Amino acid sequence: MKYYLLLITLSSVVFSCSKQKTDLPNIPPEPPPINKALPTISTAAVTSITETYAISGCNLSSNGKDSIQEMGICYSTGYVTTPTVLNEKIFIKKEVNTFTDTLKKLAPNTTYYVRAYAINSAGTAYGQVISFKTQYEQSLTPIKDYDGNTYQVVKIGEQYWTASNFKGEHFNDGTGIPVVANKGVWASTNQPAMCYFNDDKKLGYGMYNYYTTLDSRIAPKGWHIPTKSDIEKLLSSLTKGQEANELKYNHNWPLKDKDTLAPRRNITGFSSINIGIRNIYGEYFPMDFAQYWADFSYNLLIGCSAADVFIVNNNKYPNVGLAIRFIKD
Repeated sequence: MKYYLLLITLSSVVFSCSKQKTDLPNIPPEPPPINKALPTISTAAVTSITETYAISGCNLSSNGKDSIQEMGICYSTGYVTTPTVLNEKIFIKKEVNTFTDTLKKLAPNTTYYVRAYAINSAGTAYGQVISFKTQYEQSLTPIKDYDGNTYQVVKIGEQYWTASNFKGEHFNDGTGIPVVANKGVWASTNQPAMCYFNDDKKLGYGMYNYYTTLDSRIAPKGWHIPTKSDIEKLLSSLTKGQEANELKYNHNWPLKDKDTLAPRRNITGFSSINIGIRNIYGEYFPMDFAQYWADFSYNLLIGCSAADVFIVNNNKYPNVGLAIRFIKD
């Protein structure tokens, strides 16, 4: 009897297992993988170019069989002729066939480089680079000093500045500014005086004491030594945290300046260079910063780091030799 019960039980189990196997669903094979690729994008022509803005965009012809995460245009100026997404950019976070926008707050009479980009999971694709030049502004006409030296003019915010250091040896009426090489004379004078770094005129880096800046004849007509208020307005028009970078030329700075290839380097065209100083004892020293006289013994100090800009009062050291820039009246 036990033998028959065991056979019945085993048969039930086998039958049950067989039934379960026949009830398994048909699982379809996995679809073939999608071969994702970089997007294909082209840069739209630059149009409506003025002194301070222009219009460009991009045309997306393929998303690379993947969703677009970001697309737009990137642009640069100066020594960066092939812009990337690390430079200035205008973008949207969705996929469209055509994207157009305005590049704003551009510098007049300046060459810019623009190209489209699009990003998907495969990476970043770029379009072709297109260069264009903003229109010339009459107020940017170069000026000359009495000695015939020419100074380019740049517009920063609403102000107009000379784009290089003053190096004249005369006031605007032809009166000479004494060139003082002797250390003792430099240290003791209370009259206008100038010098060249290391007494080498070929370098072209003119340096002046504070007494020189007190004479209104120092600047070409229609221009003046900046006031403290002028400098404050200049700094307020710059990008916070990038003030020094936006004012500094890419050369003539020490190796500790790690931002020479920063996207916003010298975007203003101010082109500050580090020429060192002459101290109150008549000695020359290379420095890690640049300094420019302002009125009432104030001066603008531009340092190595991206945000290093300061307004310093040198009223106790009128015999320090510093550089000079002019601002339009």
